[in-house]
Amino acid sequence: MADRREDIARWREAGLLDSETAERLLAFEASAAAPKPARGEGLPSITEAVLYLGIVVLAVGVFYLAAFNWEDMRSWARIAAVGVPLLLALLSGAAMVRSDDAALRRGGQAAWALAVALGGGSVAVVFDEHDLWGGLGHGGLLAVGVSTASLALLLWVLSPRHLQVLALGGAAMFLAVTIGNWPEDFDFSLLGIAALAFGGAALALTEAGFVVPRASARPVFAAVALFGPYLAGVNGATWAELVVFAAAAAIGALSVWRASFTYIAIAVVAVFFELVSFVIRHFESRVGVPVALILSGGLLVAAVLILVRLRPFDHFRRRA
Repeated sequence: MADRREDIARWREAGLLDSETAERLLAFEASAAAPKPARGEGLPSITEAVLYLGIVVLAVGVFYLAAFNWEDMRSWARIAAVGVPLLLALLSGAAMVRSDDAALRRGGQAAWALAVALGGGSVAVVFDEHDLWGGLGHGGLLAVGVSTASLALLLWVLSPRHLQVLALGGAAMFLAVTIGNWPEDFDFSLLGIAALAFGGAALALTEAGFVVPRASARPVFAAVALFGPYLAGVNGATWAELVVFAAAAAIGALSVWRASFTYIAIAVVAVFFELVSFVIRHFESRVGVPVALILSGGLLVAAVLILVRLRPFDHFRRRA
């Protein structure tokens, strides 16, 4: 704005603009540069609160119906019990996500996030009731995971917002669980590999600019990439323990490269929990556990100091 003001002053001095025209130009530029308050932004309104209450009541109603009346319901009624709320969530979300009102848009996001869960439940009920692909056995559960992830991906494509990213991350983790369930005996190593692959691929796409918004995609998919191997390590896969440390180190390095404090926060949390689990599993003596924890804490502090040395957090800036 300062440069434009100087240009207008020069043009007026050169006789290219009269004073009245110059003042109108200055007023126009000032109004164009002023931030436009978005309609409905700010604190949640009573309308938004009622929307969320309605979504919660819908979810609780479905859960109550399934928990206390499931055995007495016919097959078509069981399908309708989750299918009808799914349709309502999809339609109401579609009506709200394109609204000019921010509160309605956020309500639509919440409705679609619920729709992802209801979609997975609906497919599961259909497979179970009609014994498709062995019901909810290994193949059927995998089909439920693929369907849930596909719906979450579709809704994110239609409206790439924070809650849709969260739903997509949850669906990816659920899909990893169904992949781990594919063998005859549940394979936590397979779960860990799948979650690491999904989370790592999503992080790569996020940093390439294909997955937005980054503010939510970074923590969600970093958590997916780390949580899967962590579960595998807790359940006896030694290799997964090392993978968690390596993945956390890679995400920590990414935090320096991309100037993102979110990454280093996720990495430190993951290393903390993995260190505690690792020490408890591999140090049995009462002296060994606290000593190992003290050393681990010292290593964490040293790692943070090194990162601060490389790029001080106070000067972190978010890159586009």
